[in-house]
Amino acid sequence: MGYNVGRVNNFVYHLEHAMGQNSWFINPYMQSNNNEWEKIQKFNEQELKEYYLKQEYLQKYEIYNLGA
Repeated sequence: MGYNVGRVNNFVYHLEHAMGQNSWFINPYMQSNNNEWEKIQKFNEQELKEYYLKQEYLQKYEIYNLGA
């Protein structure tokens, strides 16, 4: 889509921490988030733009009001 992608050419660490209410297996929204991810991965560029232009929660951001 013409965006720059940044890469880290070094080690990246994830610090261990206790599982809380937002952890994967505890958070009730994680399965729906995963389903959404699976769905949008199949979109081409135009389908993705059209899909996001229809999302009400993005309408408050000026960048998304520019059209497809």
